[in-house]
Amino acid sequence: MKNLFLQLTMMFCLGLLACCSKESPLVSPTNTATYYVRTDGNDSNNGLTNSSAGAWKTIKASVGKLVAGDNLLVADGTYNEYEVNIDFTGGSKTVRTTIQSINKWGAKLVLDGPSNQGMAINANGVIIDKFEITWAANPTSDHKGIEIYGNWTTISNCNVHHCPFSGISGAYCDNVLIENNVVHDNYSMFSTENGSGISIWDPHMIEENVGGYNIIIRNNICYNNWATSNVGSVGEPTDGNGIILDDFHNSQTPGGQNYTYKTLVENNLCFNNGGRGIHNFYSNNVTIRNNTVYGNNYILKNFHDVGELENTGGLNVAFYNNISVSTANLPGVNALKITLENSGSNITKLNNNILCGSNPFSIWTSNTALTGGGNSGNVTNTSITYPAFANPTTGIGYDFHLQATSPAINVGNNSKAAAIDLDGLTRPKGSNVEPGCYEYAN
Repeated sequence: MKNLFLQLTMMFCLGLLACCSKESPLVSPTNTATYYVRTDGNDSNNGLTNSSAGAWKTIKASVGKLVAGDNLLVADGTYNEYEVNIDFTGGSKTVRTTIQSINKWGAKLVLDGPSNQGMAINANGVIIDKFEITWAANPTSDHKGIEIYGNWTTISNCNVHHCPFSGISGAYCDNVLIENNVVHDNYSMFSTENGSGISIWDPHMIEENVGGYNIIIRNNICYNNWATSNVGSVGEPTDGNGIILDDFHNSQTPGGQNYTYKTLVENNLCFNNGGRGIHNFYSNNVTIRNNTVYGNNYILKNFHDVGELENTGGLNVAFYNNISVSTANLPGVNALKITLENSGSNITKLNNNILCGSNPFSIWTSNTALTGGGNSGNVTNTSITYPAFANPTTGIGYDFHLQATSPAINVGNNSKAAAIDLDGLTRPKGSNVEPGCYEYAN
């Protein structure tokens, strides 16, 4: 079904707190030197001072001079560059390299050039923080925003938009944290493959984060990502999702390894994407909790039976405390869709989810699917206004906080909740947590 070989790859500001819980696979950086980049610098400088006489000029040249453990601080301005490769050696779980815009979204990386490569992270232990990243106008082929191929990688607090394939993508990687980003208006329309806002495809098991999650996608806002190009033999679009975990079974890679480490998707807001809000595609041991998805599938609804939240073929998958609203009044377009195939060990756990729309829930399976999780506290309602969001528009002024009259208040499951919400508030504020990405705080 998928873009079988996903390549290793409105203007709103929402101030989100960068929160690293005990479940994060990442540690604090250890830096050996700090360097600077400015638009009025010179790549022949030593890079050691934040001045035109001392700073480097281009991000591309600067990352080529780093060693593992360094800091690179980038001043405000627009950097028109291409093929930004981060590929030094020596990075690890404990040796981290930070590449950071000094001010949030102050450094704008505008990618261009003949290659489809954007910012490619091949090194281990890299932290990318606070950049705005986009592609130059009027591209004629697929191009990617941020690509993750290394391990122990963090992408945080970035605004990634208008990339003509995917926003933030990862492949062949492990121990990845993607948090507090706004990923929007990325699109696939040129090739026989599809991208999404945030995607992880074909991860490889490198080092288990014992007791926690190896891959974490949390506190992101994903909207207006879409795909219209037809995928291979399928002959129609398959993606353009807000977030997708794509083939952790590695069935599309000869000799691929089934990825069995745990993955967490929490506190994300996904709306008005052409594909699903969140899609778990043939990926096991996944927890999807306290997300809000609304009004997605505006393209895929014309081609497939789809869900705002969807699990296709994933085993041991848990949906806790989510709010999912399907605004498409069409048969086969669901708030939650589960498809499980040919396995006696299928376990899908459903607790305290609010599922709304003309088709709240659909399940297809050839075996027992809903076992082992209690599957209690779920609410289905055919009204798309049931959650009582403050302003559930898919355009300017969107606000998916709950109103004081919302029936979603205090109906979540505390033991299965995310510790904080998308605003950085601790949960719960009342007797019980709220489903969705925002805790209600009067």
